[in-house]
Amino acid sequence: GVTKTDVYVTDEDGKLVGEGEIEEVDEETVRFSLDIPDFQPGDSGRYTITANNGVGRPATHEFDLDVDLPERAPQFTTVPRHVVLEAGDDHVIVAEIKGVPKPNVY
Repeated sequence: GVTKTDVYVTDEDGKLVGEGEIEEVDEETVRFSLDIPDFQPGDSGRYTITANNGVGRPATHEFDLDVDLPERAPQFTTVPRHVVLEAGDDHVIVAEIKGVPKPNVY
């Protein structure tokens, strides 16, 4: 009889990643696709795809996925406030700036 092919993807912890679709290409070939929406930088890492048709040992292939943040221009999230100082006073100027890559502040 015809053996069903089982294909799946796991993350570094061995956890199953979504449920893929298998499409028959010809008598010996299948195409596997797995749609994973909204990848984030925390999803970066090593993944393993495994194919098993019940004959011999399952085939495995490891691959890396790197998820980068889209570049964003620097933006102030906290700005220095207006202050009136007397001569000789000390003052700390504080600002927070967010951007990708992380902004250089001069």
